Amino acid sequence: MRRGVLRSVRLMLLAILCLSVSGGMACGQPRVGMKLELGSIRGRTASPIHVNVRLEYNEPQFLEGYLELQIYDALELTSESDRLATLRRDGIVLAGQDYEFSLLLPPLQTSDARNWAVRAWFVTKDERIELTSAPGRKAPAEPFDLLMTSSLERAFVMCSASEDPRNRPAAGNRKLLQERLLLSDVMNGLQSISGEQLEGEVVELRGSSAGADGQQSTPGIVHYAAEWDVKTLSEDPLAYCAFDVLLLSDGALGLLSEAQQRAIEVWVRGGGSVVVEARERLQSQQLGFLRRLMAQGLGAESDLTLDDEGRL
Repeated sequence: MRRGVLRSVRLMLLAILCLSVSGGMACGQPRVGMKLELGSIRGRTASPIHVNVRLEYNEPQFLEGYLELQIYDALELTSESDRLATLRRDGIVLAGQDYEFSLLLPPLQTSDARNWAVRAWFVTKDERIELTSAPGRKAPAEPFDLLMTSSLERAFVMCSASEDPRNRPAAGNRKLLQERLLLSDVMNGLQSISGEQLEGEVVELRGSSAGADGQQSTPGIVHYAAEWDVKTLSEDPLAYCAFDVLLLSDGALGLLSEAQQRAIEVWVRGGGSVVVEARERLQSQQLGFLRRLMAQGLGAESDLTLDDEGRL
């Protein structure tokens, strides 16, 4: 009798523990959350789309698996025919803390809906955990939204890379270059400037044209400066195809690794554009990088040199 009572008490305690740990989820299923956002407010037109992913996990046990993303060209998931692609990121190990990384989505054909819906799963050898953009809501899981550029717009994306942009204010030279590279003084009579400052500046250049029905349409260009920490720039040349131009300023040049330099050089050879503002002291490695960039741009050797203090 006592043994049966003890067994019942143990089962009750185990059930209470499962409910308290999982917050109402099935016992034994780990809690994995995800944040998914574009690297810039909009992606560059007809290019790979850069996204930032953060997997949130605070359980003590290790969890190994892969992330699966299904991308739909739709505001709401109504048909499998809207699925554009399925992507998989292997080799993820969650260990009691957030796991952050970047992904490049392929340059997919989109409709005028301007939104992608993304379903996501974290898959282990034992289970398939569906992730949701609204963890407070009950099932079914809510897909993640990515705002795309419509077919009536042209998105121009500048990567403004500097040292620790989240904690260091932009110097005057960087602000000036960002403004000029965003063509903010073009089409003054037609442009409107949005004041969003969370990630950078948005400048919308819009012109009016009358359609066949006499209605005014406003196709335009969205110019966007995405703030990047130079240490997070990719070592993959393809990643830079997500940008129209790369701006290196406020100490960025001196912090580039050799692998990052090689990736940027390959991208420039393929048609990429780089603007460099360097006031910091440089080493011979950075000088060689600048000379190679200049040679590709001018088709001739550069005579750039450093003074006794290591400045250009």
